[in-house]
Amino acid sequence: MCQHRKGHDLSNKEAHQKDHKKWSRRSFLSTFGLAGTASMLLGKLPVTAMASNPLSYALEQSDSDRVLVLLRLAGGNDGLNTIIPLYNYDSYQQFRPNLAIPESETIKLSDELGIPNYMNPLMRLWGDGQMKVVNGVGYPNQDYSHFNSSQIWASASDADADDTSGWMGRFLENEFPQFLIESPDVPPVVQIGGYSNQIFNSFTQGNFSFLVSSAEELEDIGDSGEKYSMNNLPDCLYGDKLGFLRSVTNSTYVYTQIIAEAYQRSSNEIDYPSNQYDFYSRLGRQLAVVARLIKGNLGTRIYMVELGGFDTHEQQGWQHRELMMDIAYSVDAFYKDLDQAGLREKVLTMTFSEFGRTIQENASRGTDHGAAAPLLFFGGELEGGGLVGDLPSLDNLGEFDDFEYTTDFRSIYATVLQDWLCVDRTLVDQVLGQSFSRINGMLTPCNSTPNVGINPAQQYLSHTQVRYNQSGIILLQFNLLKTAYVEVDLLNILGQRIVTLGKGHQQAGQVEFTFNPHQQRLPLGQYIYRIKVDGHVLSGKIMAFQ
Repeated sequence: MCQHRKGHDLSNKEAHQKDHKKWSRRSFLSTFGLAGTASMLLGKLPVTAMASNPLSYALEQSDSDRVLVLLRLAGGNDGLNTIIPLYNYDSYQQFRPNLAIPESETIKLSDELGIPNYMNPLMRLWGDGQMKVVNGVGYPNQDYSHFNSSQIWASASDADADDTSGWMGRFLENEFPQFLIESPDVPPVVQIGGYSNQIFNSFTQGNFSFLVSSAEELEDIGDSGEKYSMNNLPDCLYGDKLGFLRSVTNSTYVYTQIIAEAYQRSSNEIDYPSNQYDFYSRLGRQLAVVARLIKGNLGTRIYMVELGGFDTHEQQGWQHRELMMDIAYSVDAFYKDLDQAGLREKVLTMTFSEFGRTIQENASRGTDHGAAAPLLFFGGELEGGGLVGDLPSLDNLGEFDDFEYTTDFRSIYATVLQDWLCVDRTLVDQVLGQSFSRINGMLTPCNSTPNVGINPAQQYLSHTQVRYNQSGIILLQFNLLKTAYVEVDLLNILGQRIVTLGKGHQQAGQVEFTFNPHQQRLPLGQYIYRIKVDGHVLSGKIMAFQ
């Protein structure tokens, strides 16, 4: 077993289980708020940055009302049995004597590629130009670990980087520099499941998403406007205490009421799949709730849903079939539902997964962790649908007899940010850390001038960081790009000023302010620094330790 492929198959069960344990640990920590995903305020005290999101703020100020739905296929989706290589079917069948989809059971997308006939509902979208396939998506130096590769896709970093922020989180952090102090009216991101994913993490502000564990939980919030039911409590002292705790907790979820209002303003006009198609749908219910919130004019522009079960090392055939049917029937119902409200062109859905699967099936009639795989788009603004990118070769294989990627996933991110969310090109490059090529012909570009630009404060400041020495002294450092009048304040989480750390004209260059929380007798907890530079503001989270 090559050490580079960390637990990519079941031949090294210890490594594989260790990777899954690491993957699950992130989920556990996130679930209990230890990794920064609790979507709540205490009273009006922010626990995370969820309640004041720069993306929402920026989009509220623009003319764009486009919505992005991210569909995460957790576990590593098998691209070859999703988009079938009809152009080299013989090699495909030789690599997969048991798992290959019979050619007679495929539906042609083109002369080169097809889909299994059990994904037939997608042909309506394909025929209407509402579906696009991007071939060979991956990244250099593929990491075959679930945990590491998920982190790479979420952070948009290189494979050897250790970045805990997400590509969306960095974008949000830039766009609304006072989000710890000022809150928008609507939740910026609604996320169902995916506790372990860091897409919406920022460097200093925590996680931006309103996160629920399941579609059922979001439905309950939509019906009642509450996180926890106040009905049928025990008629005893325990019931009184439980009711009090639930009422306090309900009051901390600041967006539950407006979510309920949007949910109740709309309904699903289409029957979503449940179990009537010989498979149990886990995705349909999620998309049904998302459709109601979009149709009910919630105003949220980013949604993320998740479908797990794609780590198909054993007996892949029936498992992958059910997952693909769930996607096909659920996405078809979602766009039929949006069509009823005339919203098809306003909503773009994008699939992604941490990696693909091996070309060759294994001895357990499954596939192991692979490299590149196709990515699917759905929506009404896809430049007429179709195929994008080079066809993957089944003859000239790369390292480990695997596909060579031909499209860097970060080029897809760059194209979505610029052409769908109408983000300024310079900001896109800043968010992704470098400039990636845009994919021509993938999306209908924004009609207007880009409406989400770089925060003006970034024209003065760079490399802002908070450091702590062994004595508990806090050091706030930043690089001032030009001479300017600077005022730095420390605020509590109500946005009230505690102390001014300094103000006056500062020369361009490295600037540092120090603060001793012991002298101010500040209790352990979260605070906010606010930097004003010639009227422009940048803020961030800061911790006081005792």
